[in-house]
Amino acid sequence: MSIIQDGTGRSYAAKVSSDQRLLTESKTITIGSVAAEAGDGFNLNTGDITLTADSDTAVAYFKYTGTRTFVLASIAVGLGTAQGTVSNPAKITLVKDPTTGNIISDATAGDMNANRNFASTNTLSANFYKGAAGKTFGDGTDLAQFYAGAGSRLFASIDFDLGPNNAIGINIEPNCVSGFITYAAFIGYEKTLEADL
Repeated sequence: MSIIQDGTGRSYAAKVSSDQRLLTESKTITIGSVAAEAGDGFNLNTGDITLTADSDTAVAYFKYTGTRTFVLASIAVGLGTAQGTVSNPAKITLVKDPTTGNIISDATAGDMNANRNFASTNTLSANFYKGAAGKTFGDGTDLAQFYAGAGSRLFASIDFDLGPNNAIGINIEPNCVSGFITYAAFIGYEKTLEADL
């Protein structure tokens, strides 16, 4: 007879049911939660941006400059009350690897760049800029598109992997004559070696 026994010296043995099944309990946690606990999870938020016209505007730019892989798990975009005539819900476009545009050349740092573990002193190696009315991207490839109504919040799980020097941007087209107040946020984490396996 074989026994599966606790290896800590407390002499606990595994329980097997009458139909030969090993009885276990398990706990599942996400890789993002593990990364946050290790001090590798981050939240970046532009803070409020006032858009004053119905034109495609660069509102957020993030370039990862670290040496690992940054998993962009989610984005959040908040849209205030529409000003002027509304033609459609706002269009939100993610732009892959933009390298030019006045959001980059005339950069303003995003308002919030925080570690999700309050006890950690780890910082994120990245360039994070907030946009403004009249800001644009000069290049890059449109990667994903969403719609959201004014006075609402979009939260999208995307799980994009950014390697060293990859970048992503967010464009918003208000689809209302006089724009609205908005913000954009990136939520993600740096992969550990174990998560890379």
